[in-house]
Amino acid sequence: MRRNSNSSNEESSSSLSVDIHLNDILDENVDGNGKLKGLRIEEDNAGTIVDTAVNRAEIRKLYADFDTKYWAQVEQYIYKVEDGKKQMKTNVNNIKKGQFTTQSKIDLMTCIFTYWTLSNSQDYVGTNNKAESRKKLLQPHAAQVVAIFSLLGIDQSNQLKNQLIQVLTGEGKSVILAVTAIVLAIMGFDVNCACYSEYLSQRDYESFTDLFNAFNVRDNIVYGTFNQMCERYINQNGEIRTLTENCILNQKTKSTKAKGNNRQQILMIDEVNVFFNESFYGSSYTPMARVQNAEIKALLDYVWQNRNEKNLMNKNSITKTQEYLNCEKSLKGWEDLLKEAINNMILDIQQFDQHEYAVQDGLIGYKDQDTISTRIFYGYKTLFAYYQEVENPKKKGENDAKVKQIALDERKCLYFSCGSFSYAEIPKNYKHIIGVTGTLDTVSKPEMKLLTDEYNIKKFSYLPSVYGTNQLKFAKDSSDFVKIVEQKEYFTTIVSEINKRRQNKIGIPVLVFFETSAKLDLFYKSREFKNIDNYQQVKLFTEKISPIEKEGVVRQAVTQNTVTLITREFGRGTDFICHDRTIDDNGGVHVIQTFFSDELSEEKQIKGRTARQGKRGSYSLVLVDIDLQKYGLRTKQIETMKDTSKLHSTIDPLRQKYFDKKYPERIRNKQQILESHNRTGTYVKALFDGDNEAVRKYLVNENRGYSVDQSKSKTLILLDATGSMGEVIEKTKNTIKTMFTNAHAVLRENNVAESFEVMIAAYRNYSDNNQLFQCSGWEKNPDNLRTFIDTIKAFGGSSWGEEAIEVGLQHSNAELANGLTQVILIGDMGPNTREQIQIGRGFNGPEYWSKTPFTQTYFEDELQQLKGKVKVHALYVEKEARESFEYIARYTAGECRELDINSDQGAENLTHLVTERIVENIGGEVLLKKYKDKFGYL
Repeated sequence: MRRNSNSSNEESSSSLSVDIHLNDILDENVDGNGKLKGLRIEEDNAGTIVDTAVNRAEIRKLYADFDTKYWAQVEQYIYKVEDGKKQMKTNVNNIKKGQFTTQSKIDLMTCIFTYWTLSNSQDYVGTNNKAESRKKLLQPHAAQVVAIFSLLGIDQSNQLKNQLIQVLTGEGKSVILAVTAIVLAIMGFDVNCACYSEYLSQRDYESFTDLFNAFNVRDNIVYGTFNQMCERYINQNGEIRTLTENCILNQKTKSTKAKGNNRQQILMIDEVNVFFNESFYGSSYTPMARVQNAEIKALLDYVWQNRNEKNLMNKNSITKTQEYLNCEKSLKGWEDLLKEAINNMILDIQQFDQHEYAVQDGLIGYKDQDTISTRIFYGYKTLFAYYQEVENPKKKGENDAKVKQIALDERKCLYFSCGSFSYAEIPKNYKHIIGVTGTLDTVSKPEMKLLTDEYNIKKFSYLPSVYGTNQLKFAKDSSDFVKIVEQKEYFTTIVSEINKRRQNKIGIPVLVFFETSAKLDLFYKSREFKNIDNYQQVKLFTEKISPIEKEGVVRQAVTQNTVTLITREFGRGTDFICHDRTIDDNGGVHVIQTFFSDELSEEKQIKGRTARQGKRGSYSLVLVDIDLQKYGLRTKQIETMKDTSKLHSTIDPLRQKYFDKKYPERIRNKQQILESHNRTGTYVKALFDGDNEAVRKYLVNENRGYSVDQSKSKTLILLDATGSMGEVIEKTKNTIKTMFTNAHAVLRENNVAESFEVMIAAYRNYSDNNQLFQCSGWEKNPDNLRTFIDTIKAFGGSSWGEEAIEVGLQHSNAELANGLTQVILIGDMGPNTREQIQIGRGFNGPEYWSKTPFTQTYFEDELQQLKGKVKVHALYVEKEARESFEYIARYTAGECRELDINSDQGAENLTHLVTERIVENIGGEVLLKKYKDKFGYL
């Protein structure tokens, strides 16, 4: 868009003036490949995406009609703003009375944009030069108008189509979405604009609230996150949680579907690439019902007060208490469900202090993309964390806000899952799906096929930049822009890069992006970074700061001599707009990315935080060599890359191969989730129909607690989580539930108590004491293990040694006291030698490593302690690990097998190899044979 020179959010009057004409996007010239440089449109043709002819004459005619009417209205009312705004609303009301033709849609656009321009013309002062006067006004540019034409079906067909449009970063995407939404709402649709970020969604909605109100469509346009999209979908005919709660409390349950709203729904997706990441596609949304009364509160208080009395924390003891009997009486007919709740309660009271949470505004919250959400609740784990924070605060909240008693009292409830909805299925329920993204050209071929086949999106448009050639300075294979270093040099190199980029007379602002909050915090507190100039003025931009603070940091981040440390979530959509001409003259804002993105779309978005809207900027990468192992790169290959100056160009195609290997697992998991999604649909129908028996049966099954009796088998899975193990981690996450299901099925069929527990632990090597070892609690619930595995990211390792298997074995010995019965080791490299351990623990010094619970040890010393007590079964992924894994298994009388994770049966192999060890540990060779017979596995 072209902005008024006095607009607070965009260009200053001294900045480069950009005049965008229709010719900029309808460039008739062709490049050497015969492709148009301007607007490009692709459509699905019998399963193949092909370029389609752009009808330039038609677009020119439509645009000319819009442009003429728009400017006539603006110039008529520029000095009578309130009259003009009133007239635009009258015009829209008159248009609504007729049919929505191509012409009427254009007329609606002219009225909306005229109102928008007039509303932002407070400081307008005209001149005798009409062209120069127009440049001072906030106005749509041609690319925005053409994009809206396409989204609204303003062409010869006059039909809405499922479609996506690429609008590059910083080029007015939010305006396109808002005006399109208004027109669709006026046409009679309800519009749901879904974004991955609560911060960005709220920001964009507030920017256009006045427009929504002006045209009386505020109730028909909703902006929100993908989670909020799910909420609106599942509750569109009645609040699922409330209906479930009423049913359990034996109150009125039958509900009639909402009346008076027959409007069709349209889904607008902001940044479709994010929807395909593992946080959404291949994941599910699980609402929880909260059942509360005085008897329930008393029961929960009893459990908390007696949490340390092991003889009381079992189902037999609790169900004999007066508190339980009172509760049972108040929930007559739901005794089975109450007993399942007791099982879950007992498990969670033992483990609640092991899960990560934050305190914000006096409430407990969890990380959700780029924010801390206090709406997320993990059942009794969260409830008992509330008890803990009220009684003995462990976490410090924003402004030292502590959790108050009233917050706890409101949450003293029984918690029941009332469904599992697949994110991937919900968009299919909308009449149309349209979207705008800055990275459509990075969507992979498998994802593009999924868009066309599964979501019926047939049209893809690519708008060129309206600001001309991008001025980002980045030489992808130059060591001046891509630095690959050892772990011990990582922080020093980042500091050096910051200093180098800001070394000029004004101090160029530097934005430094980190993969996680933990890594950002570690760098911020490091001795290397604390010596930087103006350390106290460094800005931090993470999900933990409030929306108001975020706006302040965004403004300050692009001022002279400022360094801002940012988590990756804010690499998309955050408008770091620099108004300072001096900064632009000196090269513009510099961006440093301290990790290599697994997806090209994220890299492109992070680059887009600078060199925006025709301005200059630069970008560089600082990478740790061992983090590139997941792409198959080893030390020798990295050295070759440096010697031949083929850096980014080597990693980029390997990144695509890495994605191609992971993608089938995402699809596999999506299919598994679909079964739960469909069962939930049946439950919701029963709920609305008042079929209490079907509701009861579903809830008891869905909330089935796991036995709290003493487990016969406790299996520790030790998982190598270094950079090369990403695929194994992904497949473990996607198969853990199947492992449990298969084991339970065999035990149930053979009348064997279904009492076993699994703990998953991830080990790496001596590069980061915070990431040396991660561990779940003992779990009988595979969903909890899956949630834990979600926190494990494949990174790290070393160029000087093997892996810290000795740490995993030391933890195994510690778990002997807790009833450990066997260990399953999965990895692709052997344990460190004594010399390698000395080298690794020599980095950062003894005091640094003393902050971990692990003393210096050697794998054979740990095996000696395990020998004769538990078996260690070893599954090696790479042949290089075979010899050492065979030795470990043989030493403890365990088995050693190869795990061919890369084959088509990789996930199935993993499932059976782990599950057969669990089954054998419980029932010996006899039960193992029955398992193999049942599942046809030899």
